[in-house]
Amino acid sequence: MKILVLNSGSSNQKSCLYELGAPLPEAPPAPLGEGKLEWQSNLAVLEVRNAAGITYQDDGHWRVLPLGGEQKGTAPHTIWH
Repeated sequence: MKILVLNSGSSNQKSCLYELGAPLPEAPPAPLGEGKLEWQSNLAVLEVRNAAGITYQDDGHWRVLPLGGEQKGTAPHTIWH
């Protein structure tokens, strides 16, 4: 069973993906992947890490738009390919 954990704050969004099987482990498992998006003003920093420890970081290429904004942002390249 895969479990996605989301933690939203006022200036960030963190997430982890876990895979659990039966029986449940004694200790918490390492995540399959982690992500963190933090923003200030109109810039954001994205960091993504997979289970192999490969990290992708994008500093400031994400634009934070007000709700109802008409501009479309572009997603960064992925480390999953």
